[in-house]
Amino acid sequence: MTGGVIHPGSTIGIVGGGQLGRMLVLEARRMGYRTAVLDPGAGAPAAQVADLHVPSALDDPEGLRRLADAADVLTLEWENADPDALASLGRGTPVHPGPEVLRVSRNRVREKDRATALGLETAPYRPVRSAADLSRALREVGTPAILKTAEGGYDGRGQARIAAPEEADRAFHAVGGGRRPLILEGMVSFQAELSVVFARSAAGEDAAFPVVRNVHQNGILDTMERYRRYVVRLDGSSPYLVRDRNQTGTRFRLYRIPLRGPGAINPGGAFTEADWRAVQFLRITAAAPRPQVITLARMRLVGSRWVKRGVEGMLRGIGGDTLSGVGSLEVTPVSAISEGAAYQAPPGVLEQLDDPTSAVGGQGIEFNEKSLALRYQGLGGGDRAEVYL
Repeated sequence: MTGGVIHPGSTIGIVGGGQLGRMLVLEARRMGYRTAVLDPGAGAPAAQVADLHVPSALDDPEGLRRLADAADVLTLEWENADPDALASLGRGTPVHPGPEVLRVSRNRVREKDRATALGLETAPYRPVRSAADLSRALREVGTPAILKTAEGGYDGRGQARIAAPEEADRAFHAVGGGRRPLILEGMVSFQAELSVVFARSAAGEDAAFPVVRNVHQNGILDTMERYRRYVVRLDGSSPYLVRDRNQTGTRFRLYRIPLRGPGAINPGGAFTEADWRAVQFLRITAAAPRPQVITLARMRLVGSRWVKRGVEGMLRGIGGDTLSGVGSLEVTPVSAISEGAAYQAPPGVLEQLDDPTSAVGGQGIEFNEKSLALRYQGLGGGDRAEVYL
């Protein structure tokens, strides 16, 4: 390690050997690093693929010392490691994130206290240590609410929903009330949960991964969706504007967002070909800065090919919509299905495919290439209308 930089060939020590640790180990190996994992289980997912496994509890100072001796830097697989045990290592092997960061992030009360002190908004919350605390917290926060363990819970564990005050006693005992610190959080209405992985180097350099949208099922994270966000101003100042009204000969402007190729615009970092192949949905948000009627005469997703195999129906592509907000938003896919030499581009697709069957060898596979037409109107000041495709 020189100048705070951990060079390939160095060993990364990982406290915790779960599935996130396994992904970290595999990526580190791809980048040329060695890995050592501390976890009590011999069959832990990360331990199975690491260069070295230290079989020890996460809060065992002796096990942490053995891990530190084998590594050039230590990091954490999850927040349920022990900050005091990490602090006992002193200034030998660097630990990122450090014990003080862990002390805050592993405790929901301290985490929200710190966010509030920084001026960030959180759901309403109250610390709970007794049944009397819970009764008082419910009067202040209200219902519905969720009672959680302050430490140790994840993936929906250590949580109990309280729909009405009379459910308080059941929830209190369900999460170990009286034996461990708890937190009551008020439920809030939100459109989406987003995550950003942010890092800062020892030299103060900042980096962030693209934003991902977290999709939950029954309160537990189900999938994480990366997305690209393009903001198109409709006042004529957008860099995506390619034809103004005097060029279209109408009262409409033509905008084009280059997603791929040499002229592609990539906010938040470049997408790889694998990223683009994984795209499943297009989300469009219309926001009106002041009361007015806006008409989006037609928007086309140009040149998107969805493969149809015989009569088995469409593979996952454009289809279905969910509307939120006010005003009206109509979505109409415009498609042209053809096979082999009978291929025809749908309306609005100016560049036809030279050989639409080349990618699949002409094995009797049809191409369903879609344009996409949208129309919305009646948005008031600050209103938003969204559609998922």
